Amino acid sequence: MSRLNTLTNTYLLPKVVDAVLRENPLTEKILSAPEKWRGEQIKKSVKVVKNTNGTSFAGFQTLPSQAVNTRQYLLFPAKFYEIDVTIPLTDMAVNMTDDERVLDLAEAEMTSSAEDMADLIGNIFYLDGSGNGSLDFNGLNNIVDDATIAPTYGGLSRSTYPVLKSTKTDFSTTLTLLRLATLYNAIADGTIMPSMGLTDRNGFSYYEQLIEPKNRLYTTVPEVRKGNKEGLAGTAGFTTLTYKGIGIIPDRKVPLGSNGGAAGSSQIFLLREEDLEFRSIEKFPESEPVKFVEKDFEDNDYENVKGLGFHWTGWVKPVNQLAYVGRVVLAGEFWSKNPRRHGVGYDFAGI
Repeated sequence: MSRLNTLTNTYLLPKVVDAVLRENPLTEKILSAPEKWRGEQIKKSVKVVKNTNGTSFAGFQTLPSQAVNTRQYLLFPAKFYEIDVTIPLTDMAVNMTDDERVLDLAEAEMTSSAEDMADLIGNIFYLDGSGNGSLDFNGLNNIVDDATIAPTYGGLSRSTYPVLKSTKTDFSTTLTLLRLATLYNAIADGTIMPSMGLTDRNGFSYYEQLIEPKNRLYTTVPEVRKGNKEGLAGTAGFTTLTYKGIGIIPDRKVPLGSNGGAAGSSQIFLLREEDLEFRSIEKFPESEPVKFVEKDFEDNDYENVKGLGFHWTGWVKPVNQLAYVGRVVLAGEFWSKNPRRHGVGYDFAGI
């Protein structure tokens, strides 16, 4: 009965302290400003080879004339994820007693489940999309790969089109500024460069040790990508250390020992946010958008998130049960239009 009792005790303060969910910045940044889904699937034209037919010439010399197909389509179908919210009517009956109610039971359960769903999706966003029979959303292990985990990307072979490969570097047990700089330089060109780094808490501590105390600069990186958007200004950010002007953000969702690294070893992603997005299906049948304005729960990172692109299906009463069942749904796909602009350094456990 803790589901009911924690919300109906007269002497309980009108907030629930979240002692479970931890930081999840990648998910918050990606889902705080999703792009609109259009059409049956994501279909993006990308240049994968260059036209090499250019030649010097003189006078009436015969010149080559040959069409070159320099572009291909990346294709990504829509994916779907849901979490159920179930409340017995007996619990609601007690909770509706005016003198006893601290929080609205239905609203609290909806908010809590939506937060749990965001937390679960945070794990998926670091994987390769093969989970649950490849029904999971794409993750960074698929996007930021050199064909060792994901031989194809968006339906195209990374061996045939090497420009679809990301940079993956084995840091061979230690994080150094030289290795980090080499990774950065491999994916940067002129003004096109990474805008964000993500690492686990251990990796964050290792990087912190590399910087002399007088040169350590802690900044706040906004949650919302691509500038201020109406209604999202003033959201909270993440305290970071800077590297070449970008924020290195600690994220407990970054898997340890991934990409072939030793068990418990760290990894660090360098990402260009302009080339990463979540395409969200804005309308879902017989549902309405979840207004994700946190008010009932405190002490987690979702307090300031205004909307994550989730949909609420509404309540349904089962035929043979006195209960309400509803579902929170997220529809779309996580992808990158240019994987070459991302990189990961893995397998380090010290400096």
